[in-house]
Amino acid sequence: MKSTLMKLNFNGGELSSLLDGRIDYPKYTSGCKQMTNFVPTVYGPMTKRPGTRFVENLGAEAVLYPFEFSESQAYIFAFKDQSIEVFTNDGRLLDGGGQPVSLNNPYTLAQSKELKFAQTGDLVYFTHNTGGIVKVSRTSVNTFTVENFEPLNGPFQDENTDAELTVKVAPVTIVDGKPTEVDIVASSQIFNQSDTGAFIKIGYIPSTEFDSWEPAQGTWAANNYLQYEDRIYQVTSGSGAAGKRAPLHEKGTKSDGNLELTFISNGYGYAKITSVAVDPSATATCQVIKDFPPNIVGGTISPPAYGTETDEWSWGAFGGRFGWASAIVFHQQRMVLGGSLEQPQTIWGSTQGNIEDFEEGTEDDQSYEFTIAANKKNPIAWLASNVILNIGTLGGEFFASSSGPSITPSDINIQQIGTYGSSETAAPLIANGFTVFTQAGGGKLRE
Repeated sequence: MKSTLMKLNFNGGELSSLLDGRIDYPKYTSGCKQMTNFVPTVYGPMTKRPGTRFVENLGAEAVLYPFEFSESQAYIFAFKDQSIEVFTNDGRLLDGGGQPVSLNNPYTLAQSKELKFAQTGDLVYFTHNTGGIVKVSRTSVNTFTVENFEPLNGPFQDENTDAELTVKVAPVTIVDGKPTEVDIVASSQIFNQSDTGAFIKIGYIPSTEFDSWEPAQGTWAANNYLQYEDRIYQVTSGSGAAGKRAPLHEKGTKSDGNLELTFISNGYGYAKITSVAVDPSATATCQVIKDFPPNIVGGTISPPAYGTETDEWSWGAFGGRFGWASAIVFHQQRMVLGGSLEQPQTIWGSTQGNIEDFEEGTEDDQSYEFTIAANKKNPIAWLASNVILNIGTLGGEFFASSSGPSITPSDINIQQIGTYGSSETAAPLIANGFTVFTQAGGGKLRE
């Protein structure tokens, strides 16, 4: 006799064809071979999927990214080739003149499909390991700006360890007495044309170059340099012994009680390479981003005067052939960047409370850099801020935590908690306290 089985539960969802006939599998009785235009619920019933509304034919391929300023002001960015179209309230965002808002897209369409992004307030940062970091700012309800973003004061790679590999610096352009463009000449051909856009840091430990400020001590005169706690100051007024108030300022001029001391540097400056004439070359022309400390840059343009030759230099972590971050997130009041072409398993955290500044240091609120110690060098694919920092690589999943209230330069514990591996292109999602990500290959969601 033919019988009809009543099906009361559909929360098993759509099952793989590999489970056909598997009546022993617990989910078999609550699953479907095909479930089209329905959504299973945890309670058993399935409901019709929500409807969609046609907004606009973009006329070309695009990829969509959300931007939610508040519950009442949400936007969608449609990244097309060369432009970003902005949508809100079921239609195009219009400017004050009633025209559609369209922004410049600095990425290629292929790069636009692989972006990772993080939002804080009215700012959203997009990153791509070859396309760089872009900041989109919401300046009013219907006004946005797009600009390339370069972290301040770092991060930098490890300092050069070859004592024979030195650099020296000569000014190319001087404005208001300070070099704004310089030529950096190395003792060997370390520069390539692919280094254009990279950064180079040059400096020294101030305590190895200048006498230290001591209260009521010394015989100082105008224009003398001195240092205190590895900060360099210049005497701009006064003479004789130092006063009794220690110089702690890091900008401008203040008195120690007898001497007027102008802050000069914390011991290093850095520049961005703008051109390399031949490939390879010992010389690179650079734009000065942060002024170099005394004696590093020569004083004249013609004839070119070079400063002190030094082996104390390092490359920047990003730019040029080193690439840019593959992932970005905001965690514990820091911008955290993850994985570059040169350092695929490294994370960098900004200073705490100043998300764009990556000043190095050992204080708890200064920036940090850590590299995952794993048996395979799988690049970081995504970062997620949950209760603790979640890191996904192509080969595994990691937690980054600390023994104190937050991660600091001296307090971090990175622990591997999975080996599924992640898709390079899909960003994770925080849902009900769980981090949900796409497994490598794109076939499964994991948490």
